[in-house]
Amino acid sequence: AGAIRFRFSINRAVRAPTLQDLYAPQQIQLGGSSDPCTDPTDPDRASLTECLRTARNDPNFAAHYATLAFNPASQYNEQVAGAAAAGTTLRPEVAITKTIGVIFAPTGGFMRGLSASVDYYNIKVTNAISALDNEILLHQCYSDATNFAGNEFCQSVIRGADGQILQINQVPQNLDRISTSGIDTSFAYRLPLEGVGVAGDLRLDFNWTHVIKKETQYQGINGTEISNTRGQISSPTDVVRARIGYTNKLWNIDWRVRYIGPMMSSTDSVAANEAAGFANPLYLYYGAYWRHDIGASIRPEFGGGKWRLSVGITNLFDKTGPNVPEGATPFDDNGYTLDYGVVGRSGFASIEVKF
Repeated sequence: AGAIRFRFSINRAVRAPTLQDLYAPQQIQLGGSSDPCTDPTDPDRASLTECLRTARNDPNFAAHYATLAFNPASQYNEQVAGAAAAGTTLRPEVAITKTIGVIFAPTGGFMRGLSASVDYYNIKVTNAISALDNEILLHQCYSDATNFAGNEFCQSVIRGADGQILQINQVPQNLDRISTSGIDTSFAYRLPLEGVGVAGDLRLDFNWTHVIKKETQYQGINGTEISNTRGQISSPTDVVRARIGYTNKLWNIDWRVRYIGPMMSSTDSVAANEAAGFANPLYLYYGAYWRHDIGASIRPEFGGGKWRLSVGITNLFDKTGPNVPEGATPFDDNGYTLDYGVVGRSGFASIEVKF
């Protein structure tokens, strides 16, 4: 016997600007980006005329431009503040979430204990409250061939008296839309082992998220622009989590695996490097990552108490993930920590008791 069920939902949510969005005080932090005006040896370097657009604080920029050195860290100060600090008003954002899926859960035979589901989701947030990243601000400034004096993107880039970028201002605003869609797949199976003379159950769990689309639509200098962030650092296309374990009344042991698919620094960087003829530049592509964790616990009862003793190893094979240096990507200052977990292998042990 078996059972198949279908599910479908539509949800609408409204989020008003938070106090942080509106009134966050000005603060400086490091952000990753590449200055198109540096490195005189770069044949694709922006021209002096283009770079003068952000040189309003440096009357001698023309002289500095000739020797403006490349920033090896690709880091510049970001000034982050609430919308009120920039005189910007924010409207509430509206999210429409649609999901449709199917569930398969047999109720008899050897497949009893199996549960599998596949769901498609589509999320659209209009008037999305967010700030554009540094790469977009710089691109929109330097892609304007005529009206840079009134270009709001150029006004966000501040150069110091030496010609180098002093800071890039980040202010939340209402973007046209943020769209995300994908497929979630889930599989779980509990297999009783009494039939083979073993007490307890074997458990299998598998979860896979595949992102089909993840993009931001905003108004640029030349009209509507779309930034595709699918597959970029912090937005992997595929993430898989799986577990196999054995449990009975006394003890439990499980092995957990996590997979993160290949990612890139940014789609804009990929397009620019491909156009320039670079086949595989450093810090642009990051390979897939596998991580394994193992744990066990035992639950004895003695001395009038219920005990639980647990041990485990996190990152069993000491995988560090790709090296994503700070500033190599505009979306994450330290990508390997955020996306791949804490670097290094670690172990734990704990004792709990209830009387």
